[in-house]
Amino acid sequence: ERIRDRLRNYGLDEVEIVALPPDGEIFYGTQRSRPAWNARFAELWEQREEDGRWRDAVRAASWAEQPISLAQDSVSGRAEAELVDIGAGTSEADYEGRDVRGRLVLTSSQPEAVQNLAIGRFRAAGIVSWAQNQRTGWWGEDESLVRWGHLATFGEYPTLAFMVSPARARAWQERMRRGETVRLRAEVEAGRSPGHYLIPTAGIPGERRDQDIEC
Repeated sequence: ERIRDRLRNYGLDEVEIVALPPDGEIFYGTQRSRPAWNARFAELWEQREEDGRWRDAVRAASWAEQPISLAQDSVSGRAEAELVDIGAGTSEADYEGRDVRGRLVLTSSQPEAVQNLAIGRFRAAGIVSWAQNQRTGWWGEDESLVRWGHLATFGEYPTLAFMVSPARARAWQERMRRGETVRLRAEVEAGRSPGHYLIPTAGIPGERRDQDIEC
């Protein structure tokens, strides 16, 4: 709407917002339309054992404070379980000797890349990823950064997934190598909802009104 109003202020013609329904079936160009996705709540907590009970101790991710920490296309769910490091998690060899059923898995890959194996094949309860996308000249210099992550929009095994920084992931890995148990509690309220692709458009009049140039 802001862009539409600015176009009108510029004096352009035929200013409007085109609304395209993304129902998961229609193709726009070469891409299958992705249904709208929204999150209402998401938190990931590291727990500590006190008096024989596991209690929330450190908040590792929060949708309210840092929306990028929730992987796109996560669904509602809750998991309170031990964290298991699966490395890349993209081959069955990554799961050998690791019991991930009902547990949360830590991966260096995008959540989408491990979804079928970790969730579908080995029945993990959810995914925690420290994947680094958008490799650039300064890639990896700041290990405190949380990168954008995503699950498969049309995947067969919907689940919840969080994104954490390399620094946090490596700290967990080091503790697990020492034999410590890293236990997390994940809770998500999210899913698909009705929506549209909203595209502001305008016409720039020329001398030939019988011809259009689209851009």
